[in-house]
Amino acid sequence: MDEATHPPPLKQVPKYGYYPAWPEDGDNWIHPEDVALARTQFPSTRIWRRDEESGEFHVIRYGATTLRVKSALWQEVPEPDFQIGQLVEVRTRLMRNEPHTGRVTEVQWDNYLGQVVFHIQENDRPLPNKYTTDDLKPVDPAEGREFSRLPSDTPEATDGVDELTEGLPKDEKFGGPWT
Repeated sequence: MDEATHPPPLKQVPKYGYYPAWPEDGDNWIHPEDVALARTQFPSTRIWRRDEESGEFHVIRYGATTLRVKSALWQEVPEPDFQIGQLVEVRTRLMRNEPHTGRVTEVQWDNYLGQVVFHIQENDRPLPNKYTTDDLKPVDPAEGREFSRLPSDTPEATDGVDELTEGLPKDEKFGGPWT
């Protein structure tokens, strides 16, 4: 059969949303095989991606977690600018934020702000603040290695500095009092 008699299926545009409550009428809105996992995930403000259907259920994803659900109580929100696992840098924004580089670990809806917020983990340590899109910028990791900031007082951060300054004339007054 050709495309003239049976056109290809339309690609579904992903939608994003969260489940702020558990429906009062039980578990019939969740695929029976996913009920136990869904009970650990809902209700919450985590923003899930919905981009396909599996029979009467929608397939939704949050990071590596996948569930099959119906649309009960789905609250649609705009597409987040960053995804779980993405490497980002926290912008200082005129020193309102401390500079950090890390991975997005949570993507949530903040009802008070009326927008998406992100939680970041830097070097396996969660940062205490939540950040908006304006606070973050994407970082492209160096080819084949993880990107992270090094504290300036570690041997790794100063490795090679002596080789760079070797042979340069010494200034005895450098760092001393002004005269």
